[in-house]
Amino acid sequence: MELTPSFMVQIITGKILFDNTGILNELKIEAVHWLNNEYDELNKTVLEMKKYSLWDSLDNLKDCFEQKRVDFPFVYFNSLGILFSEYCQFLRLESIPYNQVHSYLVDPAYIKKYLKSVFLDSIFKEMFLKTLQEADKQKMMETYEDLVNHVFNQMGGFKIDGWKIKSPVEE
Repeated sequence: MELTPSFMVQIITGKILFDNTGILNELKIEAVHWLNNEYDELNKTVLEMKKYSLWDSLDNLKDCFEQKRVDFPFVYFNSLGILFSEYCQFLRLESIPYNQVHSYLVDPAYIKKYLKSVFLDSIFKEMFLKTLQEADKQKMMETYEDLVNHVFNQMGGFKIDGWKIKSPVEE
């Protein structure tokens, strides 16, 4: 069984009905410990790869838009999901399932019920929610690009011209 954050929340918030040995209470204490662990900061190489990946997603979406492809909405919403997930990793936040992202951003009861950390970038949050609701394809492109640029700024900037990746050689 994988110890996912959602499983740990179930252990923490569940009511113990029967535990002769005390092992379930120990498991609950262990789950609290693991759920409260901070995620590691991304190293420079991984961060650069993520920034390139976000740029590539934006470039692919632009191509899709310019070609007036029928799958533009599909590509757009998948790109938004990837952007949200990558930004959460950068912010050292737990990954949120795509079907819960909106609730996570707007519903305080969700945060309490599932023991989530509050999303601290209020600018991204408002931009993301606006981007989710956009229906005009031109505006969808504009709001998505603005959102990607905001993330790039938070990640220390990104320029594709002359982009190189250097990684340390491991022995």
